Amino acid sequence: MADGCEIGNSGYSFVLEAFYNPDGIRRFGTELFGDDVFGDGTSAPSAPRWVDVTPYAHSVVIERGSDIPTTNIPTDTITWTWRDFPADWVEWAPPASFSSPAVGTPVRAGIQKTGDPATYGPIGTFRIFQLRDIHDTRDREIEVTGYGTKADLVTPLLFPDRPNENAQTRIAAVLAEIGWAWGVTYPADLADFGLSADPGQPWLARTGDRALAWAMVSEAAWSAGYTVAIDNAGGIIFSRLQLDPWVVPQVRVGDCADILVDAVTTSIDFTADAEAVMNVVQLVNVQDPNNSAEAIDATSVDIWGRRAQGYGFPLTVVNDDQADAQAIADAYLAQTADLVNRVERVGFNTAVDPRWFQLMANGYIGEPVEVLRFHPRPLTAHAAVIGATYIISPEMIEGSVALSSSTLNAGVPVGYLTTDSGDYLTTAAGDRLTI
Repeated sequence: MADGCEIGNSGYSFVLEAFYNPDGIRRFGTELFGDDVFGDGTSAPSAPRWVDVTPYAHSVVIERGSDIPTTNIPTDTITWTWRDFPADWVEWAPPASFSSPAVGTPVRAGIQKTGDPATYGPIGTFRIFQLRDIHDTRDREIEVTGYGTKADLVTPLLFPDRPNENAQTRIAAVLAEIGWAWGVTYPADLADFGLSADPGQPWLARTGDRALAWAMVSEAAWSAGYTVAIDNAGGIIFSRLQLDPWVVPQVRVGDCADILVDAVTTSIDFTADAEAVMNVVQLVNVQDPNNSAEAIDATSVDIWGRRAQGYGFPLTVVNDDQADAQAIADAYLAQTADLVNRVERVGFNTAVDPRWFQLMANGYIGEPVEVLRFHPRPLTAHAAVIGATYIISPEMIEGSVALSSSTLNAGVPVGYLTTDSGDYLTTAAGDRLTI
């Protein structure tokens, strides 16, 4: 890719940056004595900074979130290949290795308008997990794998028992324990939602004295009715009942260009999968007294049989109020008992519609989106973004956005009345008539 590689003629560039110090140590030179033996002759190394490494990269694939709502992927991933033919950039032997990207180096990928850095919008943040030097190509390819910043949470920690406290306090304590360096924004009601104290008994605790920070954060959030995700900039975000957007979607995508559509999708995957039905929602509280909750849709059980697995359920929670636990179980049951027909994902290609660049730069997992199908007949689905896959080349970005939609035709506009010729019927004021 070229520096600040402009993709096609869209006016947008894909940018890949690594946070390291490219000149933090002195490189060896050609002289045999004095400062010149190090080549650069500097005495004060500079600080680490974001370095544009796009010129070295090609074959970039980014995967974020989950592909389907019944799975839980622990971290986002990025895989790409660096070309370093002179072998003067990524070095394995010290001291030059200290000025090379290495395992643990933070990496961020984003989109910006060409020549306008202020428009930068991140796609994802990662840390390098592995570098693989490939020597059977003349370009000296280095295959790089990075894990999302959520990997910083998926780590064992020795953590003391927590007292009776609110959900926000517990989450903040866990993050402080592991030295979480990324952003977090708490919903206001997390501070009002009480959690029971840890039992202090190994056979009743989550995993004894050791636990995963991510599991503990998720457990506290679930107990208040929230799912947890990582946004494009690496910060923690909370979504209320991710199956239901709860607010009017600000983004609409559809199968054809229209004034109502923010971007045209290349494909819409509809599914009528009985496996998506979950008609028994169980929240299990291992504390004493037990405040577990269960919600059952008897009609759905008669049709599909008892289905209690999926969407991460049964869930372990630490609610200190039985009514709170039951309310969360009931809310989920309302969304999943008859979840049969839904939109699973939409495809995109920036060569088809360059407006996807702006959506990628501004969209976050957990945000609501509306999918419109105009042909062969109108159909509308409300959904929430649960994941995305980006395949980057110098000509375009293509991939798919994974969705979790609760219902079809759940909201307005459902569709539009049309004539036999396909023209829209409108009111005297010019508004389209909805059905």
